Amino acid sequence: MATPTITSISPSEGLPHGRMRVKITGTNFRLPTIPAEGTGEPSGDWIRTVGVWFNGEPCDAVIPLSATELWVVTPPYYGSPSSLPDTVDVVVKNQDDTETPIAGEEATETDGFTYKREDLTAESDFTWLSRSLRRHLQRHLIANVQLNADPDFSDDPASAITAISQLPVVLLLGPTIAEDRFRRHQEPGERSISGDLYTRDAAPFKFVASYRIILMADGKVEALNLCNLATRFFHKLWTFTLEDSQGSGNRVELELRIEGEWSPQDDYENSVHRFDSTLIVEGGATDDTYGVATNRVALEDVVTTESGGDESVPTLGTEEV
Repeated sequence: MATPTITSISPSEGLPHGRMRVKITGTNFRLPTIPAEGTGEPSGDWIRTVGVWFNGEPCDAVIPLSATELWVVTPPYYGSPSSLPDTVDVVVKNQDDTETPIAGEEATETDGFTYKREDLTAESDFTWLSRSLRRHLQRHLIANVQLNADPDFSDDPASAITAISQLPVVLLLGPTIAEDRFRRHQEPGERSISGDLYTRDAAPFKFVASYRIILMADGKVEALNLCNLATRFFHKLWTFTLEDSQGSGNRVELELRIEGEWSPQDDYENSVHRFDSTLIVEGGATDDTYGVATNRVALEDVVTTESGGDESVPTLGTEEV
């Protein structure tokens, strides 16, 4: 009898909707039979030699990479919303060739995992994108760049900001987030081998972020000069590089472009002149990085019923694109 043990669960917390990739280390995990080299990809009818349960709910993907390492995808939390955060037990059971738990070959980590809601005060990928974009424009365009998601000072956000901003100014309003449908199917995820098992990269949510960009100055000539500067800047520097939000030193490169014309709007009464357009940021991706170890994301697809995973997926919070 080879009784499994659990020594660590990482990460040890995640979101209630589940589908978080979690690593379980321990001993005596029963391994499946690996197809001989050169026989092609596994067929999907592998015997499920290990079962894992969180709070009594089975994981829908269990990847035994070795006798001491499991990767699992957490199931959803079905408890009462008022009970969150809730710390639950994690159970690992070896299974025989009929996928039936083997008597005595199981381990329980009491209070091994915590389901909790996301901390909305923490920095998200979209927040990090906006702040990094502002710094990018401050570095290369002009120092006075203001970011405001939804100012409610008046019906005209630009005029309202004028009262509190020194001119000239570049004002960013947004972002508006939409799915990047073109890129959604361009990078379906590469099949790779992790240990001896075939895995598949997850496909994070690819998005397009659009900002209303407003160039403002207190003189017509200065406003035209600022528009000329911005036009040349976005024509020459059409990529945008930022460090990831995890502080790992990795960098993400996104695409920048102005969509549409620069529309002039003059307020001669207040001596304010401006040009408006739309700034598009493309090539970004985001996924459930909350509670997930660096360079790991939630699984969206698997090759077989019980195997799947990712090696590295470029998102704002993970790897370099």
